[in-house]
Amino acid sequence: MMVNLTPIQLGGFAFLKVLSTLSKYILGIVIFQIFIIGMTIFAKNRFIGHKEG
Repeated sequence: MMVNLTPIQLGGFAFLKVLSTLSKYILGIVIFQIFIIGMTIFAKNRFIGHKEG
């Protein structure tokens, strides 16, 4: 029974490893985009503030 389950378990572990790597990569991209958007908004607000002041 264990011999029959081993390939499935290995496939599952490989899938989970790929999934965790992908999720970390996607999370990194999302955080980077949020950071860029945040900096852009911050820079625009500062620029507008300086322009008005």
